[in-house]
Amino acid sequence: MGTESPGIRDLLVGLFADDEVDATVLGHIRDGEIRSWVEAVDRSGLFGREVVAHLRQQWTEDPRALLDVLLGTADDLTRRRWLGEWGGGSAGERLIS
Repeated sequence: MGTESPGIRDLLVGLFADDEVDATVLGHIRDGEIRSWVEAVDRSGLFGREVVAHLRQQWTEDPRALLDVLLGTADDLTRRRWLGEWGGGSAGERLIS
């Protein structure tokens, strides 16, 4: 399907580059509220149906993967802060990389 391509991840990071993570966003993602993010990916026209469906499934099963995309352009301190708020761990680069 090609979603493991670094190019896909880079496009997603770029798509959401202006979206900031805050406690509300973090809470919604943790609760599995990913619909608006999937819709944004779909409306962007950058990805085919197969990729959008894969992302929907991936983010539904592992919402942390969406957080990883949103933190794609964050500095190390910001990334550590929000991953710590999420619950820590070192899975930050496992998403579509």
